[in-house]
Amino acid sequence: MLLLSFGFTVASHTVGAISGLVTSLINTVGGSTVANEAFDLLGRKISGLQSENSRQKKKIVTLKARAKNPEIKFAGKTRKVKEVVSEVVGKIRTRTKKLVGVTIAEMPAESVPIVGIAIIAATAAYEIDSACDTMTDLQELDVAFNPEHQFDNSVCGVEVPTKEDLLESWNEEW
Repeated sequence: MLLLSFGFTVASHTVGAISGLVTSLINTVGGSTVANEAFDLLGRKISGLQSENSRQKKKIVTLKARAKNPEIKFAGKTRKVKEVVSEVVGKIRTRTKKLVGVTIAEMPAESVPIVGIAIIAATAAYEIDSACDTMTDLQELDVAFNPEHQFDNSVCGVEVPTKEDLLESWNEEW
């Protein structure tokens, strides 16, 4: 009997149909308005919690979608991280391929007297310019992830010697 009473009590609090039946029965036999108010308040609270739960679930879905494809501010625009990284890597890859090609192509010409010095100077200028472009791309990417970082232009501030400077230096040394 105790088990049956306990089961009915639990059911009257958890199963909507039984809860409604118990409420109707209490009202029919002269149940208090306090009980009715309590049930109404409980119903409103449950409804409010269900609405809040629904809003939170939608918010979680939105946040998960953002986390899968996050955005950062890069070069003054808000863009997808994947796009930014792909762009920077692509620029560096293309620049490195050109640099390797130039370095290989200029090797035989460096040994030609006088002309070789001009080729060395031109190639050095190109390599330094390319390195500075790469540093700029990497710095922009770093600042996108770490806005408090500052650009270090110490390498890009180097002056490339001219052909005449190299000839003069060569003549002084030899």
